[in-house]
Amino acid sequence: MKIESKGDFGLFSSTDIPDIFFSDYLGLASGDAVKVYLYLSFLSKNEKDININEISKILSLPYDVVNNSIKYWEDQALLIKKPDGYILANLKEIALSKLYSPKVTSSPDDISRSNNNKTRTICIESINNQFFSGTMNPTWYTDIDLWFEKYGFDEQVMLALFSYCTEKTGNINRNYIQAVAERLV
Repeated sequence: MKIESKGDFGLFSSTDIPDIFFSDYLGLASGDAVKVYLYLSFLSKNEKDININEISKILSLPYDVVNNSIKYWEDQALLIKKPDGYILANLKEIALSKLYSPKVTSSPDDISRSNNNKTRTICIESINNQFFSGTMNPTWYTDIDLWFEKYGFDEQVMLALFSYCTEKTGNINRNYIQAVAERLV
């Protein structure tokens, strides 16, 4: 299996992990899956040819754990399977494509909605400050806005949802918040 990426090579190179990994993926993955991802990131710089058995030995993890971790990252679309190996997805590009969709005009409904969203903006900023210490990843803004629209929650319900989910799990988990929101509707 071959892992590919573009970057600097050499003894003093570094392995860059975008902040998006830490804000969007780290908390949801198992420690072993994170270990495998970090090692694959390291290997991808040099386009190393390596197999799951070797990764298993190097990381001191059972073969099944490494294999399941690779499948997990495939499911998360961070690893793209090729006939001869994998390519690490560009996390920055993934986040940008989630956030950016060109808008060339605004309708009267859009303008009206913008005026109505001022309280929503204040709520989202409160969530950012209270639950993310002011460092909320931009993809969360999109998700929260989607949940407002999809579930019809008002601002107090959204704040209560984040509070409840954080108390229950001890951290911010996107999938858990969405599952609880779906049960509330």
